[in-house]
Amino acid sequence: RKESVRGLAYRDFEYENSTFPVIIEEVCEPDIQKDNLFEVSNLHEEIDEYYVEANSEEETQKRKVIFLMHGYNGETLDMKNYVHSIIMQNPTTHVYTCNKDSGSTSKSIAEIGKLIAKEIINELEKFECYSRIDSISFVGYSMGGLILRAALPMLEDYKKYFNGFLTFASPH
Repeated sequence: RKESVRGLAYRDFEYENSTFPVIIEEVCEPDIQKDNLFEVSNLHEEIDEYYVEANSEEETQKRKVIFLMHGYNGETLDMKNYVHSIIMQNPTTHVYTCNKDSGSTSKSIAEIGKLIAKEIINELEKFECYSRIDSISFVGYSMGGLILRAALPMLEDYKKYFNGFLTFASPH
């Protein structure tokens, strides 16, 4: 029996010799009772209507956005555990790992800060309009904290959404 309430459940599995977690998303579907199961077209219409309604509610929901930045000579996978922990705690949070020139952090902090600011702006523009953003937070590890700090002045248009700025093992 399928539940009539739509929800998401995430499970994180670790396999031997694997650096990538496996996330299984379970989606509960509506319970549609029909007298005649051969009315396939009507059944599909009801399911389609249900998903359009559910997805439109999710799309208009304001979201917390968190940007993560790895450290010197790091890569986006360095932050994967944080991404999964945040999503497990709050599935509606949009978590983005900055990866412009990842692995090539030998440029100056100011140069990388400009690139990361552009990357962050491009990601925020995906939200179509600012009204879908509830808050923006930043988390940087080591040199990533310095890079995010260098990017902040270029993100002035989004300042009213800033919620938190966390760095760890950053030399500042």
